[in-house]
Amino acid sequence: MEYMDSDLGAGVKYLHDNLVLHRDLKTSNLLLNRRESSTVDMWSVGYIIAELLLNQPLFNGDNEIKQIDKIFRMLGTPNATSWPGFSELPEAKARFVKQPDNLLRKKFHAEYFAEYFMPTLEHTYGCNII
Repeated sequence: MEYMDSDLGAGVKYLHDNLVLHRDLKTSNLLLNRRESSTVDMWSVGYIIAELLLNQPLFNGDNEIKQIDKIFRMLGTPNATSWPGFSELPEAKARFVKQPDNLLRKKFHAEYFAEYFMPTLEHTYGCNII
């Protein structure tokens, strides 16, 4: 906690120096525990790119369960291999569609995505998402 204020200020300064406005700075958006990792931010980066490509929301549910259902229908329903411990989560008992495959590639033109976004993601974040 002792460095949080300077880290937060440095992060906002970096955004502003690069002409980026966050528009949603609030305490509920800060992850203050060690259970989360950078994968949370990578999910957000991918989601933003998807919405920019589609020019509309990718998963437009009007409540938490419907939102999760839309995500599972597109990315596949978690199982013991893909998400160990999922079945023990409180809402895991909901009746989600059993979607074994990730259908995200069918949603986007692979050539466009690979040409414009993959090099940036791989260079900046060192990730391969396909």
